[in-house]
Amino acid sequence: MPTVSEETHGRWEVRLSTLGGRVLNSHGRPLTAYPPGRQSKLRMAVDVFDPLAHTAHVLHQLGIQTSFWDGSTPILHPLVVGEGIPLTSALWESIRQATHQGIPVLVLAQPPGWTGGPNLAVDHQVITTSFPRALHHGVFAGMADGGLSWWRGAHEVVAEGLLPKPRSAHALVIADGGQALGGATLLCWQDSLGPVWFCQYPVVARSAEEPMAAMLLDNLMTALSRPPAQREITCWGPIAAHAVQAVGLVPSTDLSIPSSPDGVLLIDFTDSEATEAMADHIDALQQWVRGGGQLWIHGADVHTSPLVSRITGWGPYLVDVPDDLQHSALNTNRTRISDGLSNVDLDWTEDAGMPPLVTKAWKGLPKSAVLVETAAVDWRNYGAKPEQIKTASTLKSQGWPPAAVLWQRQLDHGLVLIDQLHWETSGSLGLTILARIAASLRQKP
Repeated sequence: MPTVSEETHGRWEVRLSTLGGRVLNSHGRPLTAYPPGRQSKLRMAVDVFDPLAHTAHVLHQLGIQTSFWDGSTPILHPLVVGEGIPLTSALWESIRQATHQGIPVLVLAQPPGWTGGPNLAVDHQVITTSFPRALHHGVFAGMADGGLSWWRGAHEVVAEGLLPKPRSAHALVIADGGQALGGATLLCWQDSLGPVWFCQYPVVARSAEEPMAAMLLDNLMTALSRPPAQREITCWGPIAAHAVQAVGLVPSTDLSIPSSPDGVLLIDFTDSEATEAMADHIDALQQWVRGGGQLWIHGADVHTSPLVSRITGWGPYLVDVPDDLQHSALNTNRTRISDGLSNVDLDWTEDAGMPPLVTKAWKGLPKSAVLVETAAVDWRNYGAKPEQIKTASTLKSQGWPPAAVLWQRQLDHGLVLIDQLHWETSGSLGLTILARIAASLRQKP
């Protein structure tokens, strides 16, 4: 790679040519070269718990003012727990007290085998590739496509320990990896005023040699200086309220429009009282949404679909999902609402005893509005075929034209989210989906 003094964009290309110079084939992709010694534009002060002083040294090189915290004195600034420094239960208790006062915290990579925090643990998995799950989060600002994979250094490893994804609406999964994408490499936990970021990328140890590590560290410090706010949630319908409580939230259950102008209102259309309340308040609800409210409608059917048309101003229609396609769906349009929701979460085909994930789906929608749609084929019919014909067989079948099971309609400053996923019927898998959607909706941009 050439040495540059500023971020420089180019392209690399591989060409196959004859001896006479005629190009037979070529392949290329964008390439960005970064200058060494990244300097942060931030001007902030942080407290650092870092007995080895390595993290503090790297932050100081970025231009960030650091003060050492010994674990017993009051935390006065945003706190950074040093990379590789195990977070004990006593330290976590001190941190929890600080977050209740609104102080944000960044916990850098904890060693494999660590347990603590909000019922977290680090599994020993060495990975070279990982994936942004919340693409719209500011921690990815300026980072190249594929920037979370194949880092420079020993064996191109990007992480050596992953956090099992919490089944909680307090956890926003920002990046993941590992077997079946089951581990979080970066997540934000917020159940009080101050958020806690857990980052398993070795951003400190690799910042000198890997530009993406340095950029991610800088972006994390920016996030630490601008902690996100959370929306309050209200539930109309006891089943939805119970499910929301099961993922760690305490919703209001009053059948009235939320007092918060930008709060979240979940209306369960499987509950007749909740549906009637929406019909009675639909004009006021639409006005509330236009002012910034986040309206989440769950479980519509052919009888309640006219209410969906009235609140969104669109005229989609519901169809029955074929029996063999009712146990999986695909996240096809990455937006901040579907951030954190992976296709692994939407695959319920492994357990033969699972109830359906989707039974009704919407058609007649703009493609841009669709976040999650039905699968076109039942992959179980093709999984046992030889690899060389599996994909061809799937494509040849053409399958069932997909329909929307999670879609959104922007109304001025607010949003209407229509949700046909049966998260209320399936225990832990369903609660995982509920938690992911709730975490994204509650996060203010």
